[in-house]
Amino acid sequence: MVRWFFAFTVALALVVRLNGAAAAPLSTADTLRQAPTADDEKDKDAKDADSAKKKADDEPKKDDAKKKDEAAKDKPADDKKAADEKKSEEKKDAAKEEPKKDDKAKDEKASDEKKAEAKPSADKKPGKEEKKKPDTVKVKKKDLKIEVETEAVFIAKESEEVALRPEVWSQFKVLEAVPHGTRVHKGDVLVKFDDKDINEAIEDKELSSHLGEVTLMEAEEEFPRLEKSIDLNYEQAQREFDQAKDEYERFQKTMRSMSEKMANYFLKSAEQDYENAKEELDQLEKMYKADEMTEETEEIVLKRQKFQVEAAKFFVDYTKISHDYTLDVSIPRREKSLQTAVDLAKIEFERAKMAKSLGLNKERYELESLREARQRSVENNSKLRADKALMELKAPIDGIAYFGKAVNGRWIEVGSLEAKLTPFGTVSPNSVVYTIVKDRPMYAEMSIGEKEF
Repeated sequence: MVRWFFAFTVALALVVRLNGAAAAPLSTADTLRQAPTADDEKDKDAKDADSAKKKADDEPKKDDAKKKDEAAKDKPADDKKAADEKKSEEKKDAAKEEPKKDDKAKDEKASDEKKAEAKPSADKKPGKEEKKKPDTVKVKKKDLKIEVETEAVFIAKESEEVALRPEVWSQFKVLEAVPHGTRVHKGDVLVKFDDKDINEAIEDKELSSHLGEVTLMEAEEEFPRLEKSIDLNYEQAQREFDQAKDEYERFQKTMRSMSEKMANYFLKSAEQDYENAKEELDQLEKMYKADEMTEETEEIVLKRQKFQVEAAKFFVDYTKISHDYTLDVSIPRREKSLQTAVDLAKIEFERAKMAKSLGLNKERYELESLREARQRSVENNSKLRADKALMELKAPIDGIAYFGKAVNGRWIEVGSLEAKLTPFGTVSPNSVVYTIVKDRPMYAEMSIGEKEF
């Protein structure tokens, strides 16, 4: 009921406002301000459409409220529950109505702003100058250029270094050299070194190489004979050692005792012969004395027998001396000699054994050492001959000859090489002596700081 009354009041106010506006006289400014425009007509149509929509939405609600009121009249007044439900429904309807009122106010405000923008000339006072509009500039796409001044170096795209890199030779004395900045052609001599010392060194190396070759050949030929000789010496030493041991063992087992027995036997035999001869002499003398007769024959017999006794006595003395010598000297000496022979044979045998195992290997190693020395001599001679080719450094390409090498386009070794690349100057091995540069094409190399980037 309240919503319906509110809507009716708003509609009545609009009608009164329109009627009053039509009856009141308007000034020129008011006429311009109130003059309807196309936008005003559109806003008005939009407002009318919103009012009609809102009215259509409110009609069912009004009917529902009316029905609820009629139903409330029929119910008893003390029905508290029904009254509470009614109040709750009214609060809900009021809450739904508030956003719609706010939306309506916002729409009216936006419509007024559009009207004001559409009619700027109507709000201006007569005689006031209009503001000048700013110029319109069309944006075009162009490159953004940033110019930075910096130092640059021109560098040739094609260049080649001439380096002095010998294998073994280290003395390079300059005889003549091309000046810095000279234009040269491929094959031209850039620098010539003194080759006297290297030629003498090559001759000495060749002589030493020939001697080494002869020594190696001799060792190669001698090695098989040496190997055979070592084997024979080993066998001979082993044989002599075995013989010495057998001789000593035989002496100890047999010959020692036999020598002692023989010495004893000779002494005993000599003593027995002496006893026999003396006994026979005694018998003859007794027999001849008994006859008391002495004949010439008897004297002869007695004389002979006396001599035999003397000979037997001498032989006994000699045999006794020989016996003592054999037992005290000869046999111990023989034993010692045999023992020494065994020891010596053993030493020789061990030496031969070592020569066969280690000595032969030593000879092999010495032979291998000679082979390696010969190989090194040949290689050094070959390297020395290769270094001789460096006594003349030639240009590898056409271009301009500069001293040393370039580092980032700058020739930092020119000063030091100017003093070296003169007659009797000395150049160090493993260095770049020249760089041949082609003057076309070239490029510029520069350095730009991070802040310029």
